[in-house]
Amino acid sequence: IFMYSCIQVSRYPGIHVFLYSCIQVYRYPRILVSMYPCIHVYMYIGILMCRYLYTCLHGYLYTCIH
Repeated sequence: IFMYSCIQVSRYPGIHVFLYSCIQVYRYPRILVSMYPCIHVYMYIGILMCRYLYTCLHGYLYTCIH
């Protein structure tokens, strides 16, 4: 199970390098919290709804929809 706190660094469409909080919850009784440098690619769909696509350096691909 992966939970992410998405951080938006710009109000304009584009590609940005930023850090976001990555919380990994395992089946084991522990929670690992760390920071990853990621490339922020997003596109505005409406006024309040945005679609975020995160390509992280550790090889995973995440999608966050607000």
